[in-house]
Amino acid sequence: MRKFTCKLCTIELMVEEQSVTPFHVEHSVCEICMGDIYTFLQSSHLLRNEELNLKLNLRKLRHSLQRLSCQREVDQTLERVRTEVCTIERQLEDSIQDYPSVSEVLSEYHSLIRLYH
Repeated sequence: MRKFTCKLCTIELMVEEQSVTPFHVEHSVCEICMGDIYTFLQSSHLLRNEELNLKLNLRKLRHSLQRLSCQREVDQTLERVRTEVCTIERQLEDSIQDYPSVSEVLSEYHSLIRLYH
């Protein structure tokens, strides 16, 4: 088994040693982030950079929240995230329906906030 940390979402993973190292492992990127990058490259909408950043930051947030032990730290982190998500939603306002994938990621943030609150 080989241990590596994803460069993008900072999650630690264990992978089996293989005769040929998979592309994503060779570049220290987890499969989920690699999938997001692939989707990013295929997408053509205007918010694709923002969508990719939202997905990566959501994954980092999940990983960070799992490691926090103090409820106060969790609450402070969630409040910052809630503020940012609301700001993004206000900026997108009427056009959010034009970008269902961005809307889906924002919905995941709301779910995570409810889960930890």
